[in-house]
Amino acid sequence: MTSKSASQSPQEELRSIREQVESLVVQQRDLLKWFRAIHAEQKDQTRILKNIRSVAYFFFVLSLLSLLAGCCAAINVVSTLSNFSGY
Repeated sequence: MTSKSASQSPQEELRSIREQVESLVVQQRDLLKWFRAIHAEQKDQTRILKNIRSVAYFFFVLSLLSLLAGCCAAINVVSTLSNFSGY
């Protein structure tokens, strides 16, 4: 009986090790899926931030052009008024 229990003990130990390895493999797969999901989300966020930055630059340039147009219009009004008033 001792030899029988001794022969079963390594089998039990092997089974336990196999279960632990299988559990670790499943955990590794889950972590890999999680990492891929986070990486994909990060890529999406980076793309969105680039789009937001492009829109912000567009409106900044548009506001500068509007400011320039306003200055030109003000200069034009001042020069027109000075022509009429005789300055």
